[in-house]
Amino acid sequence: MNVKIGRIRKIETAGSLKGEASVIIEDAIELKKIKIVEGSNGLFISMPSEPYEKDGKTEYAPYFNPINAETRNTIQAIIIDAYNAL
Repeated sequence: MNVKIGRIRKIETAGSLKGEASVIIEDAIELKKIKIVEGSNGLFISMPSEPYEKDGKTEYAPYFNPINAETRNTIQAIIIDAYNAL
């Protein structure tokens, strides 16, 4: 799978959100608004999502999501490497 960075930017806040990225897959599809988050085990990505109510609680459903771990790990590695190179 051919995946490359579309855009990437750091976000300077006190919270866990560290950046935002987009990737281009197979020179055909651009996935935008992927969040770069600092967790207890380091940086990870969070796919764009929209809130919805379930049993009186707000939950989030992603607009898109990799369908297997290999694809997610590939996209995450490319984004985190690009972020660290900024």
